[in-house]
Amino acid sequence: EAGPTGNFARQNLAVYRWLVLFTAVMSMSYLIVLTETLFHLGTAMAWGLPIVLTISLTILLIVGMLLLRPETLYGLRGYAVVKREIRQENASPKRYTLTDTLADAIRERVTSLFKEEKPFLKTGYTLHDLSAQTGIPVYQLSAFINQEHGKNFNEFINDHRVDHLGHMMAAQDDLSQYTLEALGQMVGFQSRNAFIAAVKRRTGKTPSDHFGRKGS
Repeated sequence: EAGPTGNFARQNLAVYRWLVLFTAVMSMSYLIVLTETLFHLGTAMAWGLPIVLTISLTILLIVGMLLLRPETLYGLRGYAVVKREIRQENASPKRYTLTDTLADAIRERVTSLFKEEKPFLKTGYTLHDLSAQTGIPVYQLSAFINQEHGKNFNEFINDHRVDHLGHMMAAQDDLSQYTLEALGQMVGFQSRNAFIAAVKRRTGKTPSDHFGRKGS
């Protein structure tokens, strides 16, 4: 049987079998020791070896079973546990959806901030930084970026960095002489590789091809 209930049933069966075997072996071991203690059927030397062997084999059995079936350590899974985990597995994640009015307000605030202050040019700029500057909760900003642009925050910020660099290079010819690492640092990228990856994702081209640079 597939699914959580099938997995739990198999686990419970394995634990049950282990408990039966363990109980049987331990019962036999204690029976031998108890018989000797009560009736003194032999000398100490004669019974010492069987008792030691019984205890040793019991320990080996426990270790061997736990190595072969480590799931027995998890114990029996009850109905309440199964029901809760099935509910968690089948539950679809909730996604916050913005109203049109709220989305328009967030768009206007973020657009204005980006145009006037260009905070995305700061290295290490985060969603929490944007939230602090706009006064908009993080979850609303995240929903806005995903809902309006189909991107996560890093992609959203990196696209603005790539677009801004394109405007800079169109206005300043001398920037074509800079290395890729230097260009990336100008617009907030932490490394050359991150810059190259962002440009390829945004434009489908390498930075050299997209920005018309001959060097690397």
